[in-house]
Amino acid sequence: MGISLMHFCIKRWKAAGQKLVFFILAGWLCLGGQMAGADILVKVAVGGTIHEISDEELNKLPTERYETSTIWTEGIQVLEGPSLRVLLESLGATGGMVELTAINGYFIEMSFEELMADVPILARTRNGTALTRRDKGPLWLVFPYDRGREFQTELIFAQSIWQITDIAVVP
Repeated sequence: MGISLMHFCIKRWKAAGQKLVFFILAGWLCLGGQMAGADILVKVAVGGTIHEISDEELNKLPTERYETSTIWTEGIQVLEGPSLRVLLESLGATGGMVELTAINGYFIEMSFEELMADVPILARTRNGTALTRRDKGPLWLVFPYDRGREFQTELIFAQSIWQITDIAVVP
């Protein structure tokens, strides 16, 4: 009887060990998938192709810098990031409507033709600090609000979408 009990315990331990290894491996794979996905800042759909844009890819684009006040912050802010138009052109966009969606489902659209070479930008930093979800990041569509009255309209303020997750260019 002692041998049977010992044999039973060894079989149970092996089975439990295999399950433990399985769960550790499954957890590691899931975490690895999240970490790989964590590098993706925004998904951009252009011409039927979805591009997953990483921080590294945005770093390759020229950076614009605005020193401006906003209705959401106090004082002059230094906002930096690539031009939305430059990003879209780098992915092959040439026209159509640009749709941006935030993490909370807020959605705006604008004509590609409205975009200028340096306006608006996808701000990635504010006052030298990377934007996080707590402070409108990681991407915030901003305009040079102090550059002129044309950037101080209700439409412009409504288009200043933050926590952007998806961008699409549609015909």
